[in-house]
Amino acid sequence: MTPEFTPERWQRLEALFETAAELPADQREALVTREAADDPLLARTLIGMLAQPVDAGARLVGIVEAAVARATPDGAWIGRRFGPYRVMREIGRGGMGLVFEAVRDDDEYRMRVALKAAPWWRDTPAVRERFRHERQMLAELEHPNIARFLDGGTDGGVPYFVMEYVEGRPITRFCDEVGLDLRGRLALFQLVCRAVHFAHEHLIVHRDLKPGNILVSDDGVPKLIDFGIAKLIDPVADPASTTGDPVWTPDYSSPEQVRGRGVTTRTDVYSLGLVLYELLTSERGQVADPSSPLALDRSICETTPAPPSERAKAGGEHERSRQLRGDLDTIVMMAIRKEPEGRYESVAALSDDVSRYLDGRPVLARASTAGYRLSKLLRRHKASAAAAALVVLSMAVGTVATLYQARRAERRFDQVRTLANAFVFDVHDRIATLPGSTEARKAIVQTALTYLENLRAEAGGDASLARELAAAYEKVGTVQGDPLSANLGDPAGAIESFGRAARLLEPLAARGDRAAMPQLASVRLLLANVHQAQGDVKASLAGFESALALAGTLVEADPRSVQALALVVEASAAVARTATTMRDVGVAERAAQQAVTAAQQLATLEPGTSKYREGLATAHNALGGARLIAGHLTETAKEFRAAVAIREQLVADQPDDASVRRNLLISYGNLADVLGYRAENLGDRVGALAALDRAVAMAEWAMTKDKADRRAPFDAASAHLRIGSVLADDPAMLDRAVVELRTAEGLVATLRASDIASERYGFLAFNIEHRLGTTLARGRRESEAATLLDRVRAAAPQFSNGVYKAGARMTLVEATIALANIRARAGARRAMALAESAAKELAGPPIGRPVTDATMHGELGRVYLELARNTPGGAADLARTARVSLEKSAALWREATLPEEIETRRAEALAALDADIAAAQRFASAH
Repeated sequence: MTPEFTPERWQRLEALFETAAELPADQREALVTREAADDPLLARTLIGMLAQPVDAGARLVGIVEAAVARATPDGAWIGRRFGPYRVMREIGRGGMGLVFEAVRDDDEYRMRVALKAAPWWRDTPAVRERFRHERQMLAELEHPNIARFLDGGTDGGVPYFVMEYVEGRPITRFCDEVGLDLRGRLALFQLVCRAVHFAHEHLIVHRDLKPGNILVSDDGVPKLIDFGIAKLIDPVADPASTTGDPVWTPDYSSPEQVRGRGVTTRTDVYSLGLVLYELLTSERGQVADPSSPLALDRSICETTPAPPSERAKAGGEHERSRQLRGDLDTIVMMAIRKEPEGRYESVAALSDDVSRYLDGRPVLARASTAGYRLSKLLRRHKASAAAAALVVLSMAVGTVATLYQARRAERRFDQVRTLANAFVFDVHDRIATLPGSTEARKAIVQTALTYLENLRAEAGGDASLARELAAAYEKVGTVQGDPLSANLGDPAGAIESFGRAARLLEPLAARGDRAAMPQLASVRLLLANVHQAQGDVKASLAGFESALALAGTLVEADPRSVQALALVVEASAAVARTATTMRDVGVAERAAQQAVTAAQQLATLEPGTSKYREGLATAHNALGGARLIAGHLTETAKEFRAAVAIREQLVADQPDDASVRRNLLISYGNLADVLGYRAENLGDRVGALAALDRAVAMAEWAMTKDKADRRAPFDAASAHLRIGSVLADDPAMLDRAVVELRTAEGLVATLRASDIASERYGFLAFNIEHRLGTTLARGRRESEAATLLDRVRAAAPQFSNGVYKAGARMTLVEATIALANIRARAGARRAMALAESAAKELAGPPIGRPVTDATMHGELGRVYLELARNTPGGAADLARTARVSLEKSAALWREATLPEEIETRRAEALAALDADIAAAQRFASAH
C-alpha cells in the first residue's frame, strides 16, 4: 500500500469490503463499480482483496496489519497521551487494537498500566462499539485472576481503555521455564478455570482463550486478559449471531467458531482443553491450516489430535506418557470434542474432574466400572491396601456371605426407591388434575417423601436420588401452598418444602448437572409465586429473574429445547406480571414480549401439546397487562381475548382438568377488568358482566369438586366483588349489586375463619366492605352504609405497611369521602372532620392515577358544597373550599394522559365540574 491511503480511505475500504464479502461472488464486481467508481485506487485494491481465497475477515485484518506495519513507524504512538495516561511502549497489536504499556503521571498519583486503543485504520463504528462493549464487560468482572479494568474513554476521537498492567509470561512458557511439575500445572490450570467460570456466571464468553491471553506473574498468579472479542450470552438472540467477526486465534478456536455456529460457554471449554493439552505435552493440540477456508475447516473441525499420552510417547517422554495415560487423556479429549454437546457442560465441570484426578477419585468423564473405582480407591489408600491384603484370605468366607446380604439390601433399596417414585411421578400425577384430590395428593407425596428420606442416608451423594427427593419436595410444596394451583393454604410449609428442594438442586446445578438445572429453575419459580402471594414483591421478583436467567442459559445451550423454552415463557411472564404491579412499563413490555416470542416458538415445535398452548395464553395475558399500564386499552383487550380463546379450547379438550379451568377463570377476570371494571375501562359493561358470570361458574364448579381447595372460594369472592361493582354503576341495578357483594362477603368470611392472619383474605374483605358500603349509600340505605364505611376506616391501618399499602390508602380516602357525604346530607357535625381528614390525605402525594385523584377531589368538593348548604354559619367559606377542591379536580382532568378510548370521559367530567364550580361560586356570593 502507499501513503495515499489516508485514514478516511482505510475506513471506506474496510466498510466496502465487509459489505462485498457478504454478497455472492457474481454480485461483488457490480458493487465495486457502483460504490468505488470515483476512486480507481480504492476499486483496484478492493477487487484484489475480494479475489483472495481465504476467509474475508481474517484476510482483511492481515492485509491491514501488514500495510500499517510498513506505513506506521514503530515509535509513532510513543509519548502520546490518552487522558492522564502517557504511552511508554507498544506491547501488542491485533486487528481490534493496539496495546501499550503506559503510565499515569499526573498530580494525583503515578501508576503503571496497560492501555488499549483503537488505531486510526480500524476506526469504524463496529470497532468503536466493540471497544465500548469490551469496556463494559470488563468493568463488571472483579476477580483476582482477571486483569482489572481501571479507566476508559475517548481521546482525539480514539477510543481507549486502561487495564491493570500484568507483568507475566504466557502460562505455557511460565510452566516450562520454572519447571512446574504435573500437579502444579493442573493446580494453576484450575485457577484459570475459576476465572473463566466467573465470567460465564456473568454471562460472558471469552472466545479467545489461549496461552498468550493467560499471563502468570513471577509469584505464580495467573491473570486472564483480552476480552476484545468476548460476547455477552443472549438467550433470546439467534445463536449464530454470537460468533461475531472471525478475529479469534485459529490454533485455539472451536469448530463452531470456524463454521459460524452458535458460540456458548462450551466454546471456552474447548479452548481451555487445548490450553491444558499444551500444558501437559508442551505441544499444541491443534494446528490450523489457514491456506484456504476448506483447509481451515478440515484442520479444526475434522482433525482430532492424538491423546496427550501418545503425543508425549512419540516425543520420547515415556515417564510423562505414563502419567498422562488414562484419566488425564480422558479429561482432555472430552474437553476438545468436536461436537459441543459432547464436551463438559461447563468450565466448572472440567475443573471438577481435574480435582477428582488430583484427589485420586474417579473422574466423571470416564465410564465408572467397579474395577476402575477399586483401582482409584487402592491408589488413594496404598498403606491401608497393603495391610488389608494380609487379612483378605481370612475374610474370604465372610465376604461371600456379605456380598449375598449386600445384594439383598441393594435389591430392597431399588424396590423401595421404585415404589417411592411410582407414588411421586405416577400415582400423584394421575390424580393431580382431578377435582377434590388436594388432600389425597399431599398424603401420597408425603408418604413417598418419607421413603426417599430414609433412602437418602444410605445413598450418600447419589445425584439422581437428590433430584428425586427435590421433585418430591416440589410436589409437596405445590400441594401445601402454590397460589397458582389447588392447595391447602399452608404458604409457610410451601416455602420450607421449596427451599429444601432448592438446596438439594443448587450444588448439582453448580456442577453443570443438566437434569438439575431446569428442575431448579422450576422450584425457584414456585417459591417466587408463594412470596408474591405473601406480598413480598422484592423476593418474588428476585426469584423470577433468577429462574429466567437459568432458563435463558438452558436455551442458549439448546435453542430448540422445549423444556427450556417453556421455562423462559413461565419466568418471563412472571417477571412481566411483577413489573406490571410495580408499574415499570419498560420491563413489563420487554419481558412479556419475550414470553410471547418463546411461547410461539414452543407452539411451532410442539403444536399439539396443551401445556405449551397454555404457555402461549399466559404470555398473551402478561403482554395484555403490560399494554394496560401503558394505557393501550384496545390492545390490552385484544391480548386478553387471545388468551381466553386459547383457554376455552383447552377446557373443551380437557373438561375435567381443574387447573385448565382455573386459568380460563383468570382470563375472564382480566378481560372483564379492561372492559368495564377498572377505573379506566372501555365502557363495555355487558361484555364485562358476561365474562365475570363465566368466571363465577368456573369457581363454583371448582368449589363443588374440591372442598379442601381454598383458592376456589377466593376466586368466587373476587368475581362476585367485580360483578357487584360493575352493577353498582347502574342505578337500576343496585339491588342486584348488593346481592352479589353480600355473596362475596360470605365467601371471604369463611376463608378468614380458617386463616384469620392471612393479609390476602383480609384485604379482599376490606375491599368488599368498602364496595358494599358505597353501593348501599347510592341506594340511600345510609345507616347500613355508614356502619360498613366506619369499619373500613377502622381496618385501614392494618394494611398501611404491607404490599397492599397503596390500595389501602386509596380505599381509606374513598370510604372517608363517601362517609362524609352521608353525614353532610344528614347535617351531622362529624362530616366536617371527615372531609378535613380526606382533604389532608389528598394534599399529600398522589394516591392513585390522575383520573382516580381527580375523581376523589371532585367528590370531596361536592361534600363541601353539601356542607355549605346544611351549615348556617360559615357557608361562604365552605363554598369557597368546595370550589378549590372542584377546580383541583378539573385541573387534574385536564392534565391527565388518558387512553384515547376513554377521552370522552374527560369532557363529561369537566362539564359536570364546571356546573358544580358555578354553583359553589353562586353560593359563596349569596352568603
